[in-house]
Amino acid sequence: LVSAAGLWLDAQPIPDIFAALPFEIPALLFADPVQGATLLTGSLMLAVYTVVYSAYFHAGDDFKAMGKPGILTALNAGKLVVLVGPIWWAAGHSATLVAWALLATEVVHFVVRMAVLQRLTSLRLTALAGALLRPAAAALPMGAVLLGLGRVTAGLPAPFELALLIVVGILVYVALLRFTAPRLVAAATQMVRRKLSRTAASEPT
Repeated sequence: LVSAAGLWLDAQPIPDIFAALPFEIPALLFADPVQGATLLTGSLMLAVYTVVYSAYFHAGDDFKAMGKPGILTALNAGKLVVLVGPIWWAAGHSATLVAWALLATEVVHFVVRMAVLQRLTSLRLTALAGALLRPAAAALPMGAVLLGLGRVTAGLPAPFELALLIVVGILVYVALLRFTAPRLVAAATQMVRRKLSRTAASEPT
């Protein structure tokens, strides 16, 4: 189920942080408020885009495991065909519309891929929704914490403030996941431990 939903422990924290605190990016890169506002909107859309992308990405592994990689190829080809028109049109107008076009196409692709996966497996929509909502239940309070902390740290230099908020955001997100998605945390912890054990075993004595 976790593989089908594409919800790994590190799938969302960074996008969520940047979605909650996009004003730091224009502050670092632009002094022009007009350009900063454009980058702000685009960064918000792309942050959500990465979350949607991560939510379906590992479904491709399921198609391969079933011996049907052709389905994955067909879905990706269809996504490309659908994407060309909106991107071509949006590119002639603004970068913000390009971000919107990317996000809209990604949402459609997510729905199609999950529908195909449900048809080929025993995956239930209620189970998929639960797998998606449990990490989201941790991400929303994390965003609220960062917004509040951002007001307190507003006097710090932008790079230091951004670094602090990223670290705090990750820690808060992981801590909340222990309550909203304990199985996800346990699976990720075991995976990290196995990797560390293999690394330690391969080191020369």
